[in-house]
Amino acid sequence: MAERIQLAHGSGGKLTADLIREVFYPSLGGVEKFANDSAVINLPACRIALTIDSFVINPIFFPGGNI
Repeated sequence: MAERIQLAHGSGGKLTADLIREVFYPSLGGVEKFANDSAVINLPACRIALTIDSFVINPIFFPGGNI
């Protein structure tokens, strides 16, 4: 792990995973066992997993697409 957090740590890739695993989890008391990327909801008839992903982009209209 680098001594300083760099812009690349926010890319969502390996450096982000390293930062979370090596800095945040130990600081939060080993919460990695709860670090799923979904919420499990117990319903009367079944259990479902819900996950949400989002992107923030500006401008909302850009060459080749839009949000």
